[in-house]
Amino acid sequence: MNKEKIEFLNKYTLSKVNKVNLLSTDDVKKIPDGLIPEIWKDIFSDKNVEIRKKRMLDIWKTYVEKEMSNTISFLEEYLIDIELMRIGEYYSVLYTIKNQDDKIKYYEGNNPYDKRMNKKLDEYWDIVPVEIKRFYDNVHNGFYYYPSKGMGLDSYNDVTCLGEEEWGIIDDIGEENLELNLSSSFGFFNNSLGTYVVVDCEKGVNDAILWSSKDEPEYNLKFWDVVDEWMVIGFQS
Repeated sequence: MNKEKIEFLNKYTLSKVNKVNLLSTDDVKKIPDGLIPEIWKDIFSDKNVEIRKKRMLDIWKTYVEKEMSNTISFLEEYLIDIELMRIGEYYSVLYTIKNQDDKIKYYEGNNPYDKRMNKKLDEYWDIVPVEIKRFYDNVHNGFYYYPSKGMGLDSYNDVTCLGEEEWGIIDDIGEENLELNLSSSFGFFNNSLGTYVVVDCEKGVNDAILWSSKDEPEYNLKFWDVVDEWMVIGFQS
């Protein structure tokens, strides 16, 4: 196992105690039932990395082939390894990407079975657009650049409800002038620089908003078009 890789990953665990453990096929087989999707156990019990890559991307294609076609195409070309990772008691998938500039980038895809508490999102989950729930329930509970935990879809517990935060921009434009309901609006994607791709659950994915604390919102965007484009920008940067 690459010592430098593990040392790098351990810098970004957000924990002083828990360390990264990249699981062997034997480790995977010992995971108790119900902690990860059964198909993950099957995929990561295979020592052939090409088979692991194909089977994981087949999951993406099953649930978000149309919505994230550019992301999937990029991963098909530039994904060089895929491993099951455990940090503390939590499991996720580590994607190792070698982009067009030969730069290695690590992305983390969280476990759909691990939806840690997010009271506000729990409250609105029934009306979260089905296309978003399909990703979170079946592919990954968040998928993002591992070091920054950004430039991607936030994990369930980190999804931002606009109504739960303070936003200086609201003072500038006036809450009465907003074209969204703050309480039912969630930033599912963040670009690591304070900008979110937001969906007002009362409106849906084809009326998404680009939201930041500094600039006026941009309305009437297609959520998946923006997410798919920005995801590839992150891979390429």
